[in-house]
Amino acid sequence: MREGRRVLLAPKVWGLLALLLAFNLVLAVTQDWRTGAYYDEYQSALRACQALSTEEAMESVETELSAFQALSLLEWYESEEDPELKEHLRQQLEDSFGVDFERRIRESAGSEDEERGAIRMEVLQTLQEQLQYIRDYPDYLLQVQDNAEMMKTWEIFNKEGGFSSRNIEKTAADFPTSVELRLDNDYAVTDLVTDTVGSYSLLVFTLFLTLQFLIERKRGLWSLIHGAPEGRGRLAYKRGAILLLGVVIGTLVLLGGKLLFVALRSGGLGSLTRNVQSTMVFSDFPWVMPVWVFLIGFFLLKILGMWLVGMAVWAILQSVNHLPLALCAAGIALAGEYALFRFIPDSYTIAIFRYVNLFALVDVTSIALHYLNLNLFGWPVQGFLLSIGLIPPVLALLFGANVLLTAREKPVSRQNSLLALADRIRVPFSRFVSRLRLFGMELYKILWLQKGVLIVLLAAAFSFGFLEMQPPDEELYDTELSWISASMAGPITEQTLE
Repeated sequence: MREGRRVLLAPKVWGLLALLLAFNLVLAVTQDWRTGAYYDEYQSALRACQALSTEEAMESVETELSAFQALSLLEWYESEEDPELKEHLRQQLEDSFGVDFERRIRESAGSEDEERGAIRMEVLQTLQEQLQYIRDYPDYLLQVQDNAEMMKTWEIFNKEGGFSSRNIEKTAADFPTSVELRLDNDYAVTDLVTDTVGSYSLLVFTLFLTLQFLIERKRGLWSLIHGAPEGRGRLAYKRGAILLLGVVIGTLVLLGGKLLFVALRSGGLGSLTRNVQSTMVFSDFPWVMPVWVFLIGFFLLKILGMWLVGMAVWAILQSVNHLPLALCAAGIALAGEYALFRFIPDSYTIAIFRYVNLFALVDVTSIALHYLNLNLFGWPVQGFLLSIGLIPPVLALLFGANVLLTAREKPVSRQNSLLALADRIRVPFSRFVSRLRLFGMELYKILWLQKGVLIVLLAAAFSFGFLEMQPPDEELYDTELSWISASMAGPITEQTLE
């Protein structure tokens, strides 16, 4: 009990948790361009669409959007100074709306002010995208089945007993033939499952919590604690429970707090009984379930996954007696796991290492929302199911390993071979450093002794990350508008406006 109070009630643990939560909430506000007026307008328009069928709502939204687009064209006509272009625009408006096009367009668009009109148009575009998805999703499911039937006729995919043939059959069997979809507010659920910053914030908190178990080494009590004849097995059980409780608290505070904040900001979670496929990010999620079932499963997987990550790091730290070497080994293991998770394409044979991976449990939705069957000894195995299926046995294995390491580990009785190698490297390095002048010595102290090089590397990685080319935002990128802009870049002719 004393160990639990020491770790879980430490001010620095709660201080870090509060800092991470504040960081995530600030990001939620700064990265969301929508205002409270937008969400109010969205809720009003959403209720109106929910009272109609999908086709009726689609027609109503498209009619109102056409009115706003016509108003934009009218404003362009009124502000245009080129007489030739203005005449072409007038002719186009007359052909579409008649001679009194100004009156008819303004009446159809309403008398809203410019700011509210812009918000209304954004809301309508969002609802149009949602309604199109709900309308077209049954065709998508039908296409999955049709593609499976078509591929069976191709000899290259239809080898009996081969992986390709089994994969086709499994894909067709995994995806449902029909799903009941409902239009609703998807902002909070979408933010939860696509929020990688929150997932990695939880990883930082879990690692920090695990490092609190090293206090006896920092205070020179390693030999005293592990010198007991029967070891400290009871301490291992307590620390395993403390780590689990800490992960539960961190998950509820960071992810649950962010979900609650976004739900309050955007107008709620929507109906929790609607199927998750009603939300666009779940288009490739083959398991039909209500939103509330998914949310429970999501938080449970996050807790178990981060507990496993913490247990794995704790096992590494306990396996190496020397503290700096233990931290270095844990860092190398995490970096290697991240590289396998981040850089292996799906087409590679070793893609299984993306799913049998600690970071598949950190960023669990990136594999849950991405349907991929892995070739496991000639049999297709869904990658997401493989990842979550390994959690119970690996957790049991790591828990047992940590208990044995804590209970049976003895003080250092012989020279560590890695430390001996480090000493051999340190001697010539120390000779080189001793010849440095004052500036070089100060640089050595700041960058090496005070670990300043780590801060420089992190800052460089963060800076270069912003230099990567960002993919176009499909929600904001209007292909039709882009084509019109490109066509207007050259000389304006009659063919240009046709």
